Amino acid sequence: MSDDKPKDFMAPSQLVKDSCCPFSKRALYWHIWRAGVNGLAPAIYRVGRKVIISRTGFIEWLTSHQRKPR
Repeated sequence: MSDDKPKDFMAPSQLVKDSCCPFSKRALYWHIWRAGVNGLAPAIYRVGRKVIISRTGFIEWLTSHQRKPR
């Protein structure tokens, strides 16, 4: 097996409780639903109906979307 995938997976409900997540549960699920469009897809893994998110991948995605100072 390849070890290139992060090992810090969390359920969305766990990620919302983590200090790294600035979103409500509904907002996070909206971003998950739109993951193919907004670029979050590499951090999301689907196993059947279960959705898990890489905390590291989520933080990388979040920091890549910061507003640039004018």
